[in-house]
Amino acid sequence: MRLNLRDLMRRGSAYTQNVLDALLNEVEDLQARVKRAEQTERELKDRLRAELLENRTLQQELRQQNHELERLRAELEHPRPAPAEPAPAPPSFEHERAALEKQITHLIAESRALQTRVGEASEQACQEERVRLLRGLGELLDSLGRAIQHSEGAWREGLLGIEAQFVRFLRDEGVELLGKAGEPLDPWLHQAVDVRESEDFSRGQIVEVLRPGFRLDDGTVLRHAEVVVAS
Repeated sequence: MRLNLRDLMRRGSAYTQNVLDALLNEVEDLQARVKRAEQTERELKDRLRAELLENRTLQQELRQQNHELERLRAELEHPRPAPAEPAPAPPSFEHERAALEKQITHLIAESRALQTRVGEASEQACQEERVRLLRGLGELLDSLGRAIQHSEGAWREGLLGIEAQFVRFLRDEGVELLGKAGEPLDPWLHQAVDVRESEDFSRGQIVEVLRPGFRLDDGTVLRHAEVVVAS
């Protein structure tokens, strides 16, 4: 990509050198962001592996407790025969049965708690990884938008095609883009960074979206849309 742009400059392309320099800087910035996103993804995968290892430890502990639970149940259902010679001050069977039932109840509660912790830890790790990657893609989309502003002709058409692919991917991942011209300002979804007089929009309506916002399908707002509002 970098060599192609510089070749165009050497051949006297129709674009001005300032526009090409700006586009080149945006593309280089985009490449750097991709590398940072890849590094973030690797770090998240390492973290996820560590959390999965912890989950496996919890699952192993859960299996051990389930094994102990089954042993206690078997002991409760089939009590050991009384010894030929009674031991001094032996506990009554009812007392032993009550103690075993209490132990079983405690183990059942611990087993259920462990199952809940394992499920929540896995779900939370996956959700955190998803949010971080989607935020990174959102920043790449911002850089791509800036590159489009400094391009024209065939380059602009190509970048617009890439932008459309990004938007489709985000929507397929359950991400809703926030901010459209004509919408009323919603402080839960939008951040007004400027006001502007407008004959086409009423007061409080969005005139221009400077940076789109993102909201997940579960309602989580990853970031607010930065907008210009009609005065």
